[in-house]
Amino acid sequence: MVEFHEKVEFLIKLLQENNNNSYEEEAFKQLENLLEEYARNYKPKRYVKSAK
Repeated sequence: MVEFHEKVEFLIKLLQENNNNSYEEEAFKQLENLLEEYARNYKPKRYVKSAK
């Protein structure tokens, strides 16, 4: 399975390299969807202070 950061890096590279507008628009939409999905699923780890 492709890691999240690999998908993001791939789509960003496509956006940087391509001049084909329709392809660029699709890559941008995919990147936006990935980031929205990540934001929805992101659960920050809570750090518990250890008792002294």
